[in-house]
Amino acid sequence: MTVTRNGMALQTKKVRVKRKEVSMDTSTIIYSFASFDDLISFCKYAKLKLMEFKIFADKNTSLYEYKKEYYIVFKNIVLDARLVKKFCSAVAEFGTYIVHSDLFESKLAEYGEKVLNKNVIGTIAKKF
Repeated sequence: MTVTRNGMALQTKKVRVKRKEVSMDTSTIIYSFASFDDLISFCKYAKLKLMEFKIFADKNTSLYEYKKEYYIVFKNIVLDARLVKKFCSAVAEFGTYIVHSDLFESKLAEYGEKVLNKNVIGTIAKKF
Protein backbone atom coordinates (compact mmCIF):
# COMPACT_ATOMS: atom_id res chain seq x y z
CA MET A 1 0.00 0.00 0.00
CA THR A 2 1.37 3.40 -0.91
CA VAL A 3 0.36 6.52 0.98
CA THR A 4 0.66 9.81 -0.92
CA ARG A 5 0.60 13.39 0.24
CA ASN A 6 0.68 16.29 -2.20
CA GLY A 7 1.54 13.87 -4.99
CA MET A 8 4.61 12.39 -3.21
CA ALA A 9 4.82 8.76 -2.14
CA LEU A 10 5.54 8.59 1.58
CA GLN A 11 5.65 4.93 2.51
CA THR A 12 4.99 1.54 1.01
CA LYS A 13 3.64 -1.22 3.24
CA LYS A 14 2.46 -4.70 2.48
CA VAL A 15 -0.75 -5.43 4.32
CA ARG A 16 -1.37 -8.99 5.44
CA VAL A 17 -4.67 -10.20 6.72
CA LYS A 18 -4.75 -13.34 8.80
CA ARG A 19 -8.06 -15.06 9.24
CA LYS A 20 -8.90 -15.99 12.79
CA GLU A 21 -9.82 -19.62 13.41
CA VAL A 22 -13.11 -20.16 15.15
CA SER A 23 -13.22 -22.72 17.89
CA MET A 24 -15.18 -23.20 21.06
CA ASP A 25 -13.29 -24.90 23.83
CA THR A 26 -14.58 -23.97 27.23
CA SER A 27 -15.69 -25.65 30.37
CA THR A 28 -19.04 -23.84 30.65
CA ILE A 29 -21.40 -22.11 28.23
CA ILE A 30 -24.68 -20.60 29.45
CA TYR A 31 -27.63 -19.28 27.45
CA SER A 32 -30.63 -17.52 28.94
CA PHE A 33 -34.19 -17.72 27.68
CA ALA A 34 -36.72 -15.02 28.50
CA SER A 35 -39.61 -17.46 28.70
CA PHE A 36 -40.25 -21.17 29.00
CA ASP A 37 -41.84 -21.03 25.54
CA ASP A 38 -38.55 -19.80 24.03
CA LEU A 39 -36.74 -22.65 25.77
CA ILE A 40 -39.23 -25.21 24.45
CA SER A 41 -38.90 -23.82 20.93
CA PHE A 42 -35.10 -24.04 21.08
CA CYS A 43 -35.14 -27.61 22.41
CA LYS A 44 -37.54 -28.79 19.72
CA TYR A 45 -35.47 -27.06 17.03
CA ALA A 46 -32.22 -28.49 18.44
CA LYS A 47 -33.64 -32.00 18.56
CA LEU A 48 -34.79 -31.84 14.94
CA LYS A 49 -32.06 -29.77 13.28
CA LEU A 50 -28.93 -30.12 15.40
CA MET A 51 -28.64 -33.87 15.83
CA GLU A 52 -24.82 -33.94 15.71
CA PHE A 53 -24.75 -31.32 18.47
CA LYS A 54 -27.38 -33.00 20.63
CA ILE A 55 -25.65 -36.37 20.61
CA PHE A 56 -22.62 -35.23 22.60
CA ALA A 57 -23.89 -32.16 24.46
CA ASP A 58 -27.28 -33.12 25.86
CA LYS A 59 -25.95 -35.33 28.64
CA ASN A 60 -23.74 -32.44 29.82
CA THR A 61 -26.56 -29.93 30.23
CA SER A 62 -28.54 -28.63 33.17
CA LEU A 63 -31.45 -26.21 33.43
CA TYR A 64 -31.93 -23.50 36.05
CA GLU A 65 -34.62 -20.93 36.76
CA TYR A 66 -33.41 -17.61 38.16
CA LYS A 67 -35.33 -14.32 38.34
CA LYS A 68 -38.10 -15.60 36.04
CA GLU A 69 -35.66 -16.58 33.27
CA TYR A 70 -34.43 -20.02 32.26
CA TYR A 71 -30.76 -20.88 31.80
CA ILE A 72 -29.24 -23.87 30.04
CA VAL A 73 -25.75 -24.66 31.28
CA PHE A 74 -23.59 -26.63 28.83
CA LYS A 75 -20.59 -28.28 30.52
CA ASN A 76 -17.36 -29.59 28.96
CA ILE A 77 -18.17 -28.52 25.40
CA VAL A 78 -15.61 -28.90 22.62
CA LEU A 79 -16.90 -28.15 19.11
CA ASP A 80 -15.27 -27.80 15.73
CA ALA A 81 -15.70 -24.61 13.67
CA ARG A 82 -18.61 -25.96 11.61
CA LEU A 83 -20.63 -26.88 14.70
CA VAL A 84 -19.76 -23.62 16.49
CA LYS A 85 -21.31 -21.58 13.70
CA LYS A 86 -24.39 -23.78 13.51
CA PHE A 87 -24.84 -23.88 17.28
CA CYS A 88 -24.37 -20.15 17.90
CA SER A 89 -26.71 -19.09 15.12
CA ALA A 90 -29.37 -21.55 16.29
CA VAL A 91 -29.29 -20.54 19.94
CA ALA A 92 -29.17 -16.82 19.09
CA GLU A 93 -32.63 -17.17 17.52
CA PHE A 94 -34.09 -18.20 20.88
CA GLY A 95 -31.79 -17.10 23.71
CA THR A 96 -28.94 -14.87 24.84
CA TYR A 97 -25.32 -15.84 25.53
CA ILE A 98 -24.18 -15.17 29.10
CA VAL A 99 -20.73 -13.59 29.37
CA HIS A 100 -18.46 -14.91 32.15
CA SER A 101 -20.33 -18.20 32.22
CA ASP A 102 -18.04 -19.80 34.82
CA LEU A 103 -18.85 -17.09 37.36
CA PHE A 104 -22.54 -17.00 36.50
CA GLU A 105 -22.80 -20.76 36.97
CA SER A 106 -21.78 -20.31 40.61
CA LYS A 107 -24.49 -17.68 41.01
CA LEU A 108 -27.08 -20.01 39.48
CA ALA A 109 -26.01 -22.84 41.77
CA GLU A 110 -26.38 -20.64 44.84
CA TYR A 111 -29.47 -18.54 44.05
CA GLY A 112 -31.21 -20.30 41.17
CA GLU A 113 -33.51 -23.29 41.24
CA LYS A 114 -32.24 -26.36 39.41
CA VAL A 115 -35.03 -27.67 37.20
CA LEU A 116 -33.23 -30.47 35.31
CA ASN A 117 -29.88 -32.05 36.04
CA LYS A 118 -29.11 -33.58 32.62
CA ASN A 119 -30.53 -34.26 29.16
CA VAL A 120 -32.28 -30.87 29.00
CA ILE A 121 -32.82 -30.72 25.23
CA GLY A 122 -34.13 -34.27 24.93
CA THR A 123 -36.36 -34.09 28.01
CA ILE A 124 -38.01 -30.78 27.16
CA ALA A 125 -38.47 -31.64 23.48
CA LYS A 126 -40.10 -34.94 24.47
CA LYS A 127 -42.32 -33.68 27.32
CA PHE A 128 -43.55 -30.45 25.71
